[in-house]
Amino acid sequence: MKQNFTILWIEDKEIVITSQVPDIEKFLDSEGFQLNLLIDNEGDKFKEYLNNELIDIIVTDYNISETVKGINVVDYVREKKMLNDILFYSVHDDLFEDGAIYKQLGHYGLVEVCEDKEVTEPLKNLIKKNILRCQDIVFLRGFVISRSIELELQLNDFLAQYFKIPEKQLEEFHNTILESSYVPMAGKKKWLSQILKNNGIKEGSEFDGLLTKLDWIATQRNLLAHCKKDDKNPNVLVSSGKEEKFDKNRLTGILKDVDKVSQHLDKLIGKFST
Repeated sequence: MKQNFTILWIEDKEIVITSQVPDIEKFLDSEGFQLNLLIDNEGDKFKEYLNNELIDIIVTDYNISETVKGINVVDYVREKKMLNDILFYSVHDDLFEDGAIYKQLGHYGLVEVCEDKEVTEPLKNLIKKNILRCQDIVFLRGFVISRSIELELQLNDFLAQYFKIPEKQLEEFHNTILESSYVPMAGKKKWLSQILKNNGIKEGSEFDGLLTKLDWIATQRNLLAHCKKDDKNPNVLVSSGKEEKFDKNRLTGILKDVDKVSQHLDKLIGKFST
């Protein structure tokens, strides 16, 4: 059975999509994949798809609806630090003539730009790049570890804010307390648990699984730090000691958990910001 390659296509004119899909399906089949196509024709579903599906590539028109533009999709992926390639296209010549769109897109390296609605060829090239990069499991491993470190720094910021550390002592608090080897992630999780308890904040719908996910992410990061490529399968990492296997789906799942915990911490920071 062939592995799915999932493309999220955001476009208000469905004929643009359906006219090009057969060629993309044939190309993916030649690469050993089958197309799983998700369509958002009003720009009101892409966040839900990105948060709940394993998306390989996003294809988005510039002009989607009155309230949603393709640049909003790029901004959301950038904000959430998601590892998704994006093919951004438009027939609006003025966007490219004055270079305005490139200024809006910035230097976000996972975006390819197409000055047309015929995207078959650039999409094929992006699929090739995506397959090659994502098959490099070591690249994904590094990204997961980097995001988990960023998450711990976000937790550090929350703790510093909660305990109302004065600005002049903030750097010292981070260096000598929060980033000390005497206070690992497990200790910070206990502090967070106590803070939630002291303030009557239960792990309900708003913070569902926060503490459990923190434990899980810390464990995965530690395992990944001692992984190497499987001799029998270069697209899988195996840990030393008790064998654990990490493939693309498992690593992507960890990234989704990191994103959920990050959202929870943002909410907590908002609660105690006054």
